[in-house]
Amino acid sequence: MPPSMSNPYQAILLAAGSSRRFGDNKLLARLDNNLSLLENSCIQIQKASLTPLVVIRDANSPEAQLLTKIGIQFIENPDADTGLSSSIRIAIESTAPQGTAGWLIFLADMPCIRHQTIRQVHDTAQRKDKIIYPTFNGQQGHPVAFPTRFRTQLLNLSGDRGARSILKSHQGDCLAIETNDPGILLDLDKIDDLAAINAQMQACQQDGSVPAACKPSDNG
Repeated sequence: MPPSMSNPYQAILLAAGSSRRFGDNKLLARLDNNLSLLENSCIQIQKASLTPLVVIRDANSPEAQLLTKIGIQFIENPDADTGLSSSIRIAIESTAPQGTAGWLIFLADMPCIRHQTIRQVHDTAQRKDKIIYPTFNGQQGHPVAFPTRFRTQLLNLSGDRGARSILKSHQGDCLAIETNDPGILLDLDKIDDLAAINAQMQACQQDGSVPAACKPSDNG
């Protein structure tokens, strides 16, 4: 039976990576709209009328201070160095399956996903009892929605490949949604990626899909 339409999916934003290839703390890197990468990613989830739960490395970090300042809930993952799966597990463990239809999993370094796309994935997930993900030109992107019946599989994940193994082993339970949103594929991995991220942000600002430029704040 499909999940209840009255129960939203919990948005989980994975932000406990080490930023090794970026060379600095990419979560606090400012984009051309004068907001940090982390702020932009949170705002997109909020604009889709969802509440993000952010997984970070350290509860005493600058990211924690920023999230506290802007009123975003976060949890610490002391095992972040063991891989992405540990962040997924700790987020799932911290959210009761009662009262939620499932989990919508985001990567914090992907700030260009249109809030309309997020809402489309969420609403489709509410109507279906399947794993839902968006595609652009046939390429799989983020976020990925998992109904609560996959809780055990999510809690059993290990390593740094996230939930890919679940998608691979449950292909019949997956539903792809083709979108016109290239932001579902764009992540900030290296300094050189900033130009592409900012170009996409600028394009999306024209239709209100991402936050417009604002005055610099003192968030970091």
